[in-house]
Amino acid sequence: MKLLTISVFFLSYSIASFIMIIETEAVQIPGLTDCPSVAVVDSVTINVNGNGIQSTTLKCMDADLSERAATHSRPRNLLSGPSDLLRRNAAECKTPAPECQCGLQFGCSCPQSTSRAPDNGDCLTLIDSLQVISQLVGTTFTVPSQGLELLQFQTCAIEWINQSRDTLEYCWDELGTLASIANQQCLLPAVSTEGACTPVDGLWVMNVIRIDT
Repeated sequence: MKLLTISVFFLSYSIASFIMIIETEAVQIPGLTDCPSVAVVDSVTINVNGNGIQSTTLKCMDADLSERAATHSRPRNLLSGPSDLLRRNAAECKTPAPECQCGLQFGCSCPQSTSRAPDNGDCLTLIDSLQVISQLVGTTFTVPSQGLELLQFQTCAIEWINQSRDTLEYCWDELGTLASIANQQCLLPAVSTEGACTPVDGLWVMNVIRIDT
C-alpha cells in the first residue's frame, strides 16, 4: 500500500508546536486494503518534536466497508485491553454513543497481511506523537462512514477504519493505547507483520501496518 505524494499549498501556524494544514482536491489512491480506490478528503502534516507526522482522512468510493463489521465483531486471538481506562476516555467525546466509540472494550489480533513489519523505531515515534496531537487538535477525531484516518511516520502507519454507515468519533489517546498494545503484542516480539484491534460492536478496525512510499 502506497500513499500518493500530492503537491499542495501549505498554510502553517504554531500552537505549542508547528502545524502545516494541507488543502487538496480529492484524488484516487489505488491499492488500499479492501478499498481499491479512495478519495483524499484532507491531509495534515504535524511536526512533533522535529518529526513530520502525516494525518490523512480518506473515503472509500467503491466498496461498502460496513459489510466487514459482522466478521470483525468477534476478533480471534483476543488480547486484553485496559477497559477501565478506556471507559474514562468516553467522557472526552463531543457526541453520545453510538457515534462516540471511545471507552468500548476491544480485542486485538496479529495478522500476517504484509511481507514485512514496519520499522519499530518509526512506530514508537508515531505512537508517542499521538499524545502531542491530542493537545494540538483536540481530544477526539471524527471519521465519515466508509472512511478512514491514516497516520504515517516513515514506514509505520496507523489506520482507523470506519466500517459503519454513520460518522464515528474516537479519542486520540485511546488510539495511542490500542496502537501501543498492537505494537507490543504483535510487532515488537516479531509475532506478525501487523497488529489489528476492533471493538465488541465491530464498527471499526485499527491496524498498525507498514507503508513503503
